[in-house]
Amino acid sequence: MRVPWVSALAATLAGAVLFALPGIREQFRSPGQKEAWRRDCYVVKPEEAARRILQGQGKVVLLDVREKEEYDEFHIPGPLCLRITLRDLPTADLTPFQDADLVIPYCLKDLRGFEGAKILRQRGILNVGVFEKFGIYSWENAGFPTAGTANGKSDEQAMQELREKVAALPASSIAP
Repeated sequence: MRVPWVSALAATLAGAVLFALPGIREQFRSPGQKEAWRRDCYVVKPEEAARRILQGQGKVVLLDVREKEEYDEFHIPGPLCLRITLRDLPTADLTPFQDADLVIPYCLKDLRGFEGAKILRQRGILNVGVFEKFGIYSWENAGFPTAGTANGKSDEQAMQELREKVAALPASSIAP
């Protein structure tokens, strides 16, 4: 006897696996592929990005590739923190990135951040980086503030807190 919900469940699971394969494939790249990725994309410590942003060391653009609701909930503050969803990035106007010294696309843990970095590189933006321990969680784990509805902080409040946090960092924790 055939149970109809079993067929539906099997079809759903098969579709989920096929949908997830590109992401799974990225997680299990060979060491050579990972090394090639690191050559093509900068890995940036959150402390380094914060210092460069606050001290005006070149134009650093942080690109949030999450959906609007996620961005509104919490995001990295700053005047050059932009939001373009990952699905819009292939056709988005890249003018804000053309003269950037460093563009760091990010999401929560950087699956979408990595994809955003690949799209930017394919479209000719070569100074692309990702956070060392990946995503906005890496930023928060470094002790840096976010702005948004989740914590009620405005961009201005979070930027002031960021200035204070970076000023309190020991010099040895930030690369020259």
